[in-house]
Amino acid sequence: MLTMPISGKTSLQQYLGRLLRNLDEKEKLYVFDYVDYAIPMMYRMYQKRQSYYRKAGYSIMTDIHSNQYKSELITQNYREIFEKDILNCQQVHFIYSYLSQSEATWLVEISMKKKIQFVLLLDKKIANQPHLQSCLVNIETNGGQCIYLEKIRQSV
Repeated sequence: MLTMPISGKTSLQQYLGRLLRNLDEKEKLYVFDYVDYAIPMMYRMYQKRQSYYRKAGYSIMTDIHSNQYKSELITQNYREIFEKDILNCQQVHFIYSYLSQSEATWLVEISMKKKIQFVLLLDKKIANQPHLQSCLVNIETNGGQCIYLEKIRQSV
């Protein structure tokens, strides 16, 4: 699951490439793409990603019998729907250039609800933040993995 606003072809290729590694060991790969239609810039980025998905050979699932793949207009808190999607996964990858205490606590709560393999790609600066240490340890205790990278940049 990608959870960062991106639209550049190179960034998208790189992130999807990471998800596709060892694809022969995976049954299927789904990309859930969230968009905030209320913010024009986010919607344009979404349109660029859709264009890349088509060119790269991805198809959009349109199973009309499944609520899981229907588009939803989220006008308030996205977290409930996002959490439901996460809980339907076996493995989730998050990339954080910054991690707040509330976000870290939320990740711990999710990791305790269901045995999901969390892989967190984190900026090394996050590892040195004492207020996050207990949350990161809890995530790892619940089967998650924290990978610290030299630099993670997020630009909009």
